[in-house]
Amino acid sequence: MDDFYSFSFKQTSALVALKNHQYDDLDYYKARNQLFNLSVMADYDQLVCLPSLTNIDKYWYQIETARRVLRQFGGRALLADEVGLGKTIEAALICKEYFARGQIQSLLVLTPASLVSQWQSELAEKFAIDTVTTDDKHLQQDLTEFWTEHPRMVASLNTAKSAKHLPLVTGRSWDLVIVDEAHHLKNSRTINWKLVNSLSKRFILMLTATRSKIPWLNCIIC
Repeated sequence: MDDFYSFSFKQTSALVALKNHQYDDLDYYKARNQLFNLSVMADYDQLVCLPSLTNIDKYWYQIETARRVLRQFGGRALLADEVGLGKTIEAALICKEYFARGQIQSLLVLTPASLVSQWQSELAEKFAIDTVTTDDKHLQQDLTEFWTEHPRMVASLNTAKSAKHLPLVTGRSWDLVIVDEAHHLKNSRTINWKLVNSLSKRFILMLTATRSKIPWLNCIIC
């Protein structure tokens, strides 16, 4: 080849130290790395989970919704986009971000029975969040164990509010609760509403396309 290339490096303090075999103890590096990570985690300007999500289309409005829920609403919000705009993706994105930051360990998704398997597959395939569901009858030989031993669950509202399951669902704490089709809660006199309201939860996301008809959902979020 006729072309030759040469490289030169600026004499920085780091380069001089490297040449002279001068370096800090590994513990100092680890401490600085932890401080850097803490600075990133201090706010939600950047979603740390995004690079790991390769199976979804990332729309700016969904990312912005997730950031706003995390930063301004403290993980307690009503997602009331129109049908087809991706409320499920927004909720799962928020969920994944909390998992990525180590801020949650347990998850409960409450949904109509017809959507249980869909939620399970979406979380697993698009967000790498594995769950068990109330469709898994072979896991329910011991209901107490079923509700206490599994940290990430997708449950149908009808199953969760049943006499056998209700005391167990409400008898433990959940880091994040997601309620899909939240208009099924109807009003504060229904069992659905009382179930969700009585859950011990740090964060809650309510998904619906009919917000104007259900102002009482705000009572659960606050």
